[in-house]
This record gives sequence, structure tokens and C-alpha cells, in this order.
Amino acid sequence: MHFTVQCAVILTAIVTYSPVHPQEIRPFLNTFVGEGRAPFIVYVKTTVQGGTDKKCTGTILDKNWVLTLASCVSEPSNTTIITVQANLNSYDFPSSKSQMRLVVEVNPHPLYKPDRLAEADLALLLVQHPFIINDHVQPIKMFARSWPVEDGRPAKITCSVIGYGNIDYTKYDSKLKVRKVQVTHSDSCACTRRNQWMNLLCLDPMDDVGLCSEDDGAPLIYESELIGINHMLIVKSNCTEVLDANDICGDYSVVSYFMYLCQYLAWMKDMVVTLPDQPQYCNRSTLPTFNVATLLVGFLF
Repeated sequence: MHFTVQCAVILTAIVTYSPVHPQEIRPFLNTFVGEGRAPFIVYVKTTVQGGTDKKCTGTILDKNWVLTLASCVSEPSNTTIITVQANLNSYDFPSSKSQMRLVVEVNPHPLYKPDRLAEADLALLLVQHPFIINDHVQPIKMFARSWPVEDGRPAKITCSVIGYGNIDYTKYDSKLKVRKVQVTHSDSCACTRRNQWMNLLCLDPMDDVGLCSEDDGAPLIYESELIGINHMLIVKSNCTEVLDANDICGDYSVVSYFMYLCQYLAWMKDMVVTLPDQPQYCNRSTLPTFNVATLLVGFLF
């Protein structure tokens, strides 16, 4: 019997067109998010001297801290300013009710390696002034439990995606949108090695939306709790990383991966003391054993 669990995801780009399969319609973000419906989402903007601004998504962990990708904010020598903005339905049309904050401290994970799949692509951002918590701006709760299991294997969980990104690499759209997807981890994520399984989450290939650059750092939500953030696109045919998602996002040739936050909770709690303790399940020394191959180089779809 197939078993699914309800959950929710947050991200920023969905697709309606694929040049690889012109007769098929890929899933797309088809419902706009109303004001205050995702109060933990922030728009992250990194302004770089002599370069292009980097646009990402972040998540409010408490009134002082935001979580996003290290790859969004990891060039301090070139960065002139990093801001985050909460309660924003479209980054092209700021609301008078939105809250913008200057980031005064960037804390990438110490094991972060740029442009590498599953290599601790996380950063905690300290804002200059605390967010004003209200109906439209609120922190998210952290997932701190074991992953649901079916027949001794990680179950597939039903999720929702929210984000600001483009429809695909040909269609611009800055509004916040939402869609349900199915998520899993371990050997079900192709192009991954055994030592990466507790770092990554992946989407069911029928639901994968090929996220665009503005979706970087977009939160994945399970039962109103943060379980992962959008990390990277991978080319299916050769398992290589896509360095600029906006060049190919929405195409059927790529698949989206999320950072699974389970084993990073202890690092996060060192700075964000309001977070829960890291559960025993998330420790590398107690990882569950599944009867699977140690390396997957092909996709099961």
C-alpha cells in the first residue's frame, strides 16, 4: 500500500513550457499567495559592486535571524549591501506593510563549498533591527523529528512550494506563488551518493518545477515546519551542477534539489537559540540503513 504524508514546501519558480518536450506541459505555480499567507518568507537581495544583483528567497527563523543559501551571500569582498524584505507579494511592487531590514552579519556554514551538491550550502543572516512580529510577519517552526518511514524506507511526502521566481527561463514573473509537490530523500534522489542522502531532498519527477535563481533558498515546509531549502539544479543526463539556474530553469533536462536541514540544526541553534535541539535521528553516527546501492548515476524516470 502506498503511503504519503502531508507537508509543505516553499520556493520561487514554476514552469509551463519545456523546449526539450514541446508536447508536454510541465507543472507550474498556478495560485498566487495572498498577503500574510506565507508570513515567514523574505526576499533576499545582494547588491554587488560592478556586478548583477543576486535575488534569492529566505526564511525567518526568529525576529533577528533569516536562513538562506550561502551561495546567495557568500561574496563579502564584492558585496556592498544585503537586505531582506518580509511581507512582499511581488519584489517589483513593494507594499507599505512590508518590512525591509539591513543584514549586518553573514554566517555561512563552515563546511560550505561553492558550486558543489550537498556541501552545506546554508547561511544565517543577522538583521540590524528585529522584525516586528504580527499577522503578516512571523518566524517558521523547525522540523525536528524523524522522517516518516514506510516499509523500512523513507516515505514520499506531499508538499507545497511558494516562491518569487520566473515561470521558466523564458517567462518573467516576480509574484509570490504556490504549488503542491511530492518530496523524498535517500536513494530515491538520483545522482546522489550515500554520504549525501542526509543532506538532500528531491522532488518527484512529475512534480519537479525546475526552479529559477530567485528560488534559491526557498523554504520547504512540512506540517507547518521548515524541513529544507532549495539548493541547486542538476542536469539529469550527466549529473552535473547548473551554475546559473535562470539559463535553463523550467526545462525537463534539469531536476531540483533541496538542502535537508536535519543534521544542521545544532549549528543553527548555536546562533538562533530559540530553535529546537537536533534530534538523534539527524546525527551522522545514527543514520538509518536502507537496502540500496551506494551510488546512483542514472535517473529513475
